[in-house]
Amino acid sequence: RVPSGVSDLMPVGPFRKDADDCAAFLRDPRSTRVVAVTLPEDLPVTESLEIVRVVRDDLRLPLAPLVVNQLRPELFSDSLRARLKNLDATVESSDERVRSTFHAAHGRAVLEGEQALQIARLEALGLPLVRVPRLETPPEDVAGLGAIVNALATL
Repeated sequence: RVPSGVSDLMPVGPFRKDADDCAAFLRDPRSTRVVAVTLPEDLPVTESLEIVRVVRDDLRLPLAPLVVNQLRPELFSDSLRARLKNLDATVESSDERVRSTFHAAHGRAVLEGEQALQIARLEALGLPLVRVPRLETPPEDVAGLGAIVNALATL
């Protein structure tokens, strides 16, 4: 907002020209694009939706694809996820391993459902999404960052 503020205050002169040049540079998608980065969770997505609105509508700056960081791989199909989420979180079994396994699967299904909901909210923006996978363990070396580098290479 600074370039337009300076332009409003200085109708002519070198400061006005600098402000106009700066505004043109920022609005030129060949030189500048705003990269919004979010997590697939409710609050970060809500904040990103607002940031994109302000950048697009108020500031009128070009946007790059939106980066969604730490995406978990889907372990369950949509139908299995729905069945797991709708089942009661407790299972009648005398075997603790069965109850623990079901509890973990139920929790993962809920998590995957929330992630899918947040991705749908972001897709409604009409921006391309860059999907960066979650690393379950820290990489041992630079080569371990391959999945992240490959995802970000599309920017």
